[in-house]
Amino acid sequence: RREKTNFVTVRYGNVVGSTGSVIPVFKQQIEDYEEVRVTNPQMTRFWLSIDNAIDLVLKANQFAEDLDGNTFISLCPSMSIGELAQTVWRLVDPDKKRDWKVKYTGMRPGEKMHEELFSDQEAPRVEGFARGFVMIPPTDKLTEPRISDGYNSLKAHRISVDQMIELIKDAEQV
Repeated sequence: RREKTNFVTVRYGNVVGSTGSVIPVFKQQIEDYEEVRVTNPQMTRFWLSIDNAIDLVLKANQFAEDLDGNTFISLCPSMSIGELAQTVWRLVDPDKKRDWKVKYTGMRPGEKMHEELFSDQEAPRVEGFARGFVMIPPTDKLTEPRISDGYNSLKAHRISVDQMIELIKDAEQV
């Protein structure tokens, strides 16, 4: 017997504590070189916990049958890379025994100033959903535009240093 396969996708920002995270890189730089290397301190990125990333995947799976082909996008707070570097420095050196040092390396080719979870062009196919957004597939007929502009990390709610410290500490417990 053949059953229909349903597909959904998810989009979210950087998962604190995941493989490839810049946080352990910053920690290592502080320990090895007593400085943090930052491409551009004004760059912003989305951040979320492992639990929030898993919740989004489970939510997408829950609605896969009814919303086949849709993309679920997490509502994520953002933080600048400069603020993140200072946060990690504070974790590594809570007693402030070292002077804060940063080396600016400049943006790499193809790197964006602000992370984007959906663009202005995709926005008309997006609507709000519990703690995020849902985007209909481009193959579905659009009856009326839903959202007028994209969602990037510059526009997002900013996470505080204390909130980021909690996310990092929680991720270290996993």
